[in-house]
Amino acid sequence: MFWLIPGTACFIVTYILSTLLGKVLISKNTELSDYQFKKDPYIYIFLMLALGIISVSFIPPAFQNAITPLKISQIIGAFCFSALIYLLFLFETNKLLNFSILSLSILSAFLFLNPDSLLLSKTISPSIERLIVGIILAGFVFSAKTLIGLPGIFSCFVIVFSSGLAIIALAGGLPIYILLVATLVLGVATSLFQSNRFDFYLKTNEGSLMSFFFLLGSLLLIGINEFAAPSVLILMTYPLSELIWCLIAQYILRRKSPDLYVHATYFVAYKKETDLTAVQGFVFKIGVINGALSLFQLYSPNIFTLPFLTFLINFWLISKLYNVEQPIPTLNQANTQLIQNIKDEITNVKQNFKKD
Repeated sequence: MFWLIPGTACFIVTYILSTLLGKVLISKNTELSDYQFKKDPYIYIFLMLALGIISVSFIPPAFQNAITPLKISQIIGAFCFSALIYLLFLFETNKLLNFSILSLSILSAFLFLNPDSLLLSKTISPSIERLIVGIILAGFVFSAKTLIGLPGIFSCFVIVFSSGLAIIALAGGLPIYILLVATLVLGVATSLFQSNRFDFYLKTNEGSLMSFFFLLGSLLLIGINEFAAPSVLILMTYPLSELIWCLIAQYILRRKSPDLYVHATYFVAYKKETDLTAVQGFVFKIGVINGALSLFQLYSPNIFTLPFLTFLINFWLISKLYNVEQPIPTLNQANTQLIQNIKDEITNVKQNFKKD
């Protein structure tokens, strides 16, 4: 538990720096102002995370419980590939961007996966398994497009994702340096959620989210090398589920839309006049459920059952959100309703006693 102290320090540092950065850039960026590279918040967040994660990689005790030592080339490679994704987005080369995301994800799987840690090497060829992992990583990156529809949704997911990684690391399922990386990300995500909870005050775009997701997805490769791939995959389930849902609506049901997030369940629920806070809370609760299941997966002898069950649970939950007929109550409304129900029950009991 000693590592909670440096983990908390990492969180505080990135939270404070991100909050200060947000205050500066929000004051400089207006709704009508054109895009300027020097005012792009993601550039500074990217550099801050790069500096923080590279610094963490030089703390030797944090690697004591690692099965596969983390190479500095893997960290640099992840950030270079992530930067390239964002650069291609800024150049507005959609086809090249999509091809690059798929290619870089597959390339990362082939470059950075330890052959000895592949889970299915006795069943299928290692090359095929790496290809599958690369496709999953690419799908996770593309899923960022589905989370840009409403303020705070992206940050909600990153908060529960990074918190889940930190808990798994504390439980011994991942090396301690993943705890430090997760708390660095958690500080940034918490600050972004505070800034963009009700509106996009701190401007973000699809490119920055996909670039950020590539960095998060790279942790899947570390999870595979540490034999914790199923747990990390479970944490990634929600946006992957939303992506599959949106692709079905876009290409199978032929509900064509230029923006993929329009089909996302949380966005549809909001369009049905569900309170934004309630929608954010729903996404947060899905993440908490996935986090609990990912922790149970550490002690499961089967690598397929819980991930498959998690996908089923997520699809069921987002389908309930998609088909919501009445607005989801906010937390205050739910508490008020609960208290009222308790009062009604007490009144009924008193009346029954009086009749007796």
